[in-house]
Amino acid sequence: CHMCGQCAGQRGAVQLALRSPEREILRLPDASPKAEPQDRWPARLLAFGMLGVALGAFQWSASPWFIAAKQVAAEWLIERELGWALDTPGLWWLFTHYPELNDAFTWLDGGLLLAYIGATALVVGGWIWFCLRAAAALAGTHWTRLAMTLIPFAGASVFVGLSLLTTGQLFGEGIVLAWAAPVRLTLLALAGLWSVSLAWRLTADGGRRWAAAAGVALAAALPLWAWYQQFFVW
Repeated sequence: CHMCGQCAGQRGAVQLALRSPEREILRLPDASPKAEPQDRWPARLLAFGMLGVALGAFQWSASPWFIAAKQVAAEWLIERELGWALDTPGLWWLFTHYPELNDAFTWLDGGLLLAYIGATALVVGGWIWFCLRAAAALAGTHWTRLAMTLIPFAGASVFVGLSLLTTGQLFGEGIVLAWAAPVRLTLLALAGLWSVSLAWRLTADGGRRWAAAAGVALAAALPLWAWYQQFFVW
């Protein structure tokens, strides 16, 4: 289905109507502690992929930690006469490879890039997973159900990361958007509040609501802090 809408009204079988984008999340079945495996993988992809891998991929070029790690690794390789890792371009089909523009990833660049993204995915994704598991235990539900409430925040995070490419190209043309960073952080904060609101409404009991909302808020806090570092500190 390409969702073209042409089937609307066909023999009264399909009817298009406005609906809230929250509907599928708020109407999730009350998952048992033993959720089906197919329910777990989307939640893992959300935590470790959209909020972990994507964050590392968007941030590595501005991260002082990446630069510091590269310097330490370069010194270690030079001391052991392994200079080829600093000079030899990596796989052209995997890393940036434009030698005519003096822009080519060496094996050191590529290896550290993959390591940085992987470490970010493990740290951020692990933090989110831990917060959701703890909140789900207190709220009496399954963590995969709470993970779905992070969809607005994860979507905003990916959107903000992709917008860095646009503003970077504009900066290369001499167009500076000074308002972009505050707007991005505001968008992320609003998306985080939306996710917390979904977690609050997903559970019915008062005490469980607080546990679910607090867990989702803590889960979103680390990625939000990382974005703040990139926009205003780094």
